[in-house]
Amino acid sequence: MRGLYIRRGRPGLRNAWRLVSALICSWALGSTGADAREAASVVEIPVRIPLAPLFAEAEQRVPTEVRRDREWRDYKGVKVRYAARRGPLEIQARGDTLFLRATVAYWLEARKPVLGRLAIKGSCGIDEPPRAVVLSLAVRLTVSPNWQLVAQPVVMPPAFLAPCEMTAVGLDVTDIVGRVLHEQLWRAAEREMATAVTALGDGRARAEHHWRQLQTPLAVDDATWLLLSPQAVWTTYPVTDGRELTLTVGLATGLRLVSGPDAPGVQPTPLPPLGITTQRPPHSQLPFQVGISLADASGVLAQRLAGQRFAWAGKSVVIDQATLTSRPGTIAIEAAVSGDLVGTVRLAGKPAFDPETCELYLAELDYQLETDDERVQNVDRGLHDLIRGGIATRARWPIGDRIAAFQERAEAAINRALPANIQFETSLGDVALTDISLGESAIIARGTIEGTARVSVQ
Repeated sequence: MRGLYIRRGRPGLRNAWRLVSALICSWALGSTGADAREAASVVEIPVRIPLAPLFAEAEQRVPTEVRRDREWRDYKGVKVRYAARRGPLEIQARGDTLFLRATVAYWLEARKPVLGRLAIKGSCGIDEPPRAVVLSLAVRLTVSPNWQLVAQPVVMPPAFLAPCEMTAVGLDVTDIVGRVLHEQLWRAAEREMATAVTALGDGRARAEHHWRQLQTPLAVDDATWLLLSPQAVWTTYPVTDGRELTLTVGLATGLRLVSGPDAPGVQPTPLPPLGITTQRPPHSQLPFQVGISLADASGVLAQRLAGQRFAWAGKSVVIDQATLTSRPGTIAIEAAVSGDLVGTVRLAGKPAFDPETCELYLAELDYQLETDDERVQNVDRGLHDLIRGGIATRARWPIGDRIAAFQERAEAAINRALPANIQFETSLGDVALTDISLGESAIIARGTIEGTARVSVQ
């Protein structure tokens, strides 16, 4: 069975969401039920979103400098002037959270009125090297029910390498420095990160487009249609290693296989909200419907039985020719025999399926000999079990190639509705028949192929 994989396309969150929106629908069509009945299937799409574009956006959008050095600003009775410049952003990742860190060099001058015009003054980073503080921002990444990648930033407490204290006058303005940098620098970082992630990770419009497109009946052949019946869509919690964000989009769905020359009418289902859950094991079922005409089945039978000889106790019987006939609920093999047993052997049974060999055969065989020669009854008693067993062994019709051909046609129908650079394939796993029926001129077999599916990006 072929495994499940996805190769990354062009970098960038927009491209990743474009891929997600198309693939969910392709996987949905790969997990199906049979005929008018539906069987829920679970399929998964692993998604990898490169984070380099996001990091570049963060570096560009987060201010590198904040200053208010030409006028005083009041902070709870303390007037301050300041300037600060950050260094490059350092980004680390753990689980679903990115950690942005920057070392900020600053200077600050403060004064606090005490008595009338008397004021306490002090400064940090003036007439000395600039002071430094490390600012950290935790950005938790998640996916919203509205199909958007969402950033939830949380500012961490600043880490001062040296406090900004003016001990001679009992004034500690360290807290003021933290507030200033939070308001002027890190609040902008919060806003810009959330905006950048939302802008780059909006997948709803693309998902809706492909969702509508693939709910249109898909023609497998001139008289067979695939109809999607979605039940739920979800994603796992995102996980990042600092280079890329990974998550798995899952879908529970059924698919109906409908017969008829004209496309069936459908009532489109709106794109459901995207749930968030833990990973679930994938399992898909692709329905199929194949037929083997009675003429073809009779030809296979004639080729396999003509000339077959059966011998017992010095007596022998040869099958001269064999044909296939059908009656309601049963198929009959009529074989003209000669030799020590002259007449017509008739074996009637119900069509059945052997999943090991992927062949149709006749079960519950009823054996009859039609002859005008009363002297052959003793011969028949000795040979009929041998003849019935020999015919039953050879009266088998392989349909594995027909199932594979139907599978290819179903894949082609799905791929016609997908973007050109995305290819969908199903695995040929266990085959189970749900129904075998007799038409006027053919044996019709319906069932499901159970397994997984494969999506590749060109």
